[in-house]
Amino acid sequence: MGDGYPDHWGQTLRRLEALDFDRMLMGHGQPADREWLRFFRSYVEDLVEAVRREAAAGATLEETKTRVRDFLAPTYEAGLTKEGGTYRPWRTLVLANVERAYALVS
Repeated sequence: MGDGYPDHWGQTLRRLEALDFDRMLMGHGQPADREWLRFFRSYVEDLVEAVRREAAAGATLEETKTRVRDFLAPTYEAGLTKEGGTYRPWRTLVLANVERAYALVS
């Protein structure tokens, strides 16, 4: 997400979901199916929406990082940790994702 536009990813991922495929070979991680794409899209959309709420309420970046991470963890931490493993630990990665989204929406 470092140089991407997470606020546009939901729409892009929905368009991918409409394609006819069984498996995706991503640039990193394991081959994945349509369910993984839905899961990741939901993560991105929920992350961006949570960051928007925090920024609109006047939260600082550091407050936003903590609150959004804690909000997303019950739903996404296990699945994204399984995918990223030790190479891309979720608790570290999510903070960078929040920071990128915050920069774009605040």
